[in-house]
Amino acid sequence: MRYNQFSHYKRSDTLAGEFMRYKPNQYIICDSYGNYYLRITLPVYMQPFFEGKRTFVRSLHTSSLRVARRKRDQIADEYHCLRESVAPVNSTIENTLELLRSKAKYAKTATRMQDTASSCPSLLKILEIYLTINSTKKKPATLAKARKAVEMFLSYRKKPDIALQDVSRTTVTGWIEHMQKTLSQQSIANYISPMAQLWELASSRYHDAPERALSPWRGHRLDVAQSRESYEAFSNKELL
Repeated sequence: MRYNQFSHYKRSDTLAGEFMRYKPNQYIICDSYGNYYLRITLPVYMQPFFEGKRTFVRSLHTSSLRVARRKRDQIADEYHCLRESVAPVNSTIENTLELLRSKAKYAKTATRMQDTASSCPSLLKILEIYLTINSTKKKPATLAKARKAVEMFLSYRKKPDIALQDVSRTTVTGWIEHMQKTLSQQSIANYISPMAQLWELASSRYHDAPERALSPWRGHRLDVAQSRESYEAFSNKELL
């Protein structure tokens, strides 16, 4: 199917006086038969919610540009709400996209990753592997918890990324004590549990990864079962 980007359309095609939330033909493409489609390029952090796909394409079921724009507005509004709700913390959308584009090469499909890497990846890389492997196995909220935990930990360490070998029990204990100033034990457990899962994933896949038995994420006595995966939901303030 061949798509065109409507370079021949002008603003005169828009409804007179109609309020436009988007550029006239933003996200809209057309095939050679005159049928319109919605096409959105997905940022890396949203790809796990769309089965690892880089673009979201849906037929608008119309050959009318005016109708296509109206349908585009409705779908795009929902997309932007979702995008902002799962965007990494403490970052504008523009900065987030720029950061994640630089990380895109580490976002592999589950099949390609089974070929194994030669050495243990960093925390951000093992997170990308975890998100890809579990994109269809775990709920979006569970994946969001893992992403949020990594962001919070790296923010505490004031580092863009960190090697798993450099994460010590002393560092983890310090982070927990830091969070205890503002968060409940349950909220802290919500962060610690996915970090432990990332550690165990690396330990099970890479010969030079830190041993599972030496995980600094276990044994902190937060009164939450270590193997539990369904926790108290984050508050809106914690998620945004």
